[in-house]
Amino acid sequence: MSVITSCNRQNTAIGTREGETKGDKQSLPCQLANSIDKKTSDSNAAGAIFVDASGSMTGYVNSSGSDYSSAVNFLDSIFDPQQTKYFSFDSTAKSINRDTFFDSARQPSFYKGKDSKIDVALDSEQGRKSSLVAIVTDLEQDKGDVNRIVQKLATYIQKPNSALGLVGIKSNFNGTVYNLNNSAFSYSKERPFYLLAIGNEAEVSKLIGKFKTKFAKSAQTIIFRQQLPGDELAYLKLPGAKVESLRGKLSFPQSLQQDIRVERGDQLIELLEIDKRAREPLTGLNYELNFPANEGGTVPTIATSRLQVNKVLAYDPKTKKMEENTTATKALKLNLTQQGKTATVNVTIEAQDLPVGMYYMTADLPTAGLIAPDSWKSWHQDINKSRNNDGSKTMGLLDFIDSLGNKVSEQQRIAGRLCFAIQRN
Repeated sequence: MSVITSCNRQNTAIGTREGETKGDKQSLPCQLANSIDKKTSDSNAAGAIFVDASGSMTGYVNSSGSDYSSAVNFLDSIFDPQQTKYFSFDSTAKSINRDTFFDSARQPSFYKGKDSKIDVALDSEQGRKSSLVAIVTDLEQDKGDVNRIVQKLATYIQKPNSALGLVGIKSNFNGTVYNLNNSAFSYSKERPFYLLAIGNEAEVSKLIGKFKTKFAKSAQTIIFRQQLPGDELAYLKLPGAKVESLRGKLSFPQSLQQDIRVERGDQLIELLEIDKRAREPLTGLNYELNFPANEGGTVPTIATSRLQVNKVLAYDPKTKKMEENTTATKALKLNLTQQGKTATVNVTIEAQDLPVGMYYMTADLPTAGLIAPDSWKSWHQDINKSRNNDGSKTMGLLDFIDSLGNKVSEQQRIAGRLCFAIQRN
């Protein structure tokens, strides 16, 4: 039965956003707080634009009316020209004025460099201090370049409220494609080029969104963030599996009451009531979590080896509050399998490890990497296989995307949360 406090108000715990309470009711924090600031202004961005001036880019400007030229124009329109610095780069980064950027970057004579070193843009003073950096390139890098660039990009994303966006656009091309083994071939069909946007998360999202709208027919996009926003996290979906083998041992009520009343509130909390006769492990509870794809379509992969109960609260009749209880963590065992964006969690409750009482348990799903959408596969050329004079693909593209996704995930990002309130009779 519920306990009435000295203020004649019912002692209740409800599911609310982490860090929030409602009136005198205690919070059961199932929903992760979203710490990302999505605010952005309508004004144009300030920052730095770097254009790859290596010879491999010449073919994009040999064709009139190419999407490459259109994209360079569009990129400039997004930035504030009074607060933006312009650069070309090959083996070094060179400052250019905006007029040169407009006139020369559309001419074959602009692209005379022998190398394409993206990291020189990242290492430049303007690249380091700008709130938004855009790099235009064909992204043709050898393995050593990829590893070095990923390391540098990861340091950018570690900054608070930062992100990296990648846009791929297919454009008319009429020129020479250079292989990593220093061979080359002529090519005159569609060929992809890329825009890397690095900086403030809100500004990166804004830029990527504009390119996605402008080049809707040919653009692919991905955004890598320091953490997933709240609307991209997955939570345990109700109801759970109501297996017949648990009949009489476990029930799934709408609320729990045992000195304290537990309600879901507005959160996805599974409520479980264990019968006093249950002594053996309760198995067969299977739950599915579907991870919504973010703007770029990436889906997190879960590090199953790190999946465990991370917090247990137990109701203390003396304090009339849910207090942290470390000994009850072993009562909930989780096993996860994943296929694409759907993860299945098998839950076992060790009933014998739970004394009579009221418990609240959470478990977070740590990411092990990010899966690129299948649509990127047709843009990727295996770096260990011959290109066969096919310039429609980019050498090692998925290697770059996967390496960056794995590097970002080293920051212990959370992709989802499981929440259980358990009443042990």
